[in-house]
Amino acid sequence: MADKTTSDKLKTRFHHLFRSAPQEFEAALFEYELYCEDTMAAITDAPVDEILVMQGRVQQVQAILRILRECRDYKPRASNATQTS
Repeated sequence: MADKTTSDKLKTRFHHLFRSAPQEFEAALFEYELYCEDTMAAITDAPVDEILVMQGRVQQVQAILRILRECRDYKPRASNATQTS
């Protein structure tokens, strides 16, 4: 079996957090969504020479938000150690 990607590893860890404390996870996700909105809004006030940096920051926070949202329904792949022969 191929090694897990970094994204898979992150989704697996966040999935376990979601499963162990779903209400707290959802509350934290809501706060992170607000942070993302603030980051997107900050582009409108950014000086011209910082627009591309801010755009990159928005892309980064949106990618993390997508991973956090996806982890709720994520089905971690079985590792070789847990497979039976």
